[in-house]
Amino acid sequence: ITKCLVRLVLNHIKTYLPPSFEPSPDCCFPTGVLQVTWQRLFKDGSIENLATHGKRFGQQVNEPFQGKVVLNDASLNSTSITVKNVTWNDEGCYICSFNAYPDGSKRKHTCLTVQGNFSTRVPKTQP
Repeated sequence: ITKCLVRLVLNHIKTYLPPSFEPSPDCCFPTGVLQVTWQRLFKDGSIENLATHGKRFGQQVNEPFQGKVVLNDASLNSTSITVKNVTWNDEGCYICSFNAYPDGSKRKHTCLTVQGNFSTRVPKTQP
């Protein structure tokens, strides 16, 4: 069974996300998967590649996300990522895309909501 999962490492921010992400049966690829890609979908509709795992080039996390996004359980039919030190900027939808031959691409997404209290502290200055 093909599955995607997002794990979060929190930094004093409360997040809401389904604990696991199980694609429907039409997203299952017993064979033929060449590459798995994780992407982030922004509110303006733009998409940014986070990480990939494929037969040809192996596992790769794109430069801006190295140390922030970790590929776990990376295989061609099961994958998960960990997002470390979650901040307000990490809120959005994450796409897991399985590229298979000859079936093409199948993708599923899950969305992350970040909530919490924001406070600013200004140090007192001595006259």
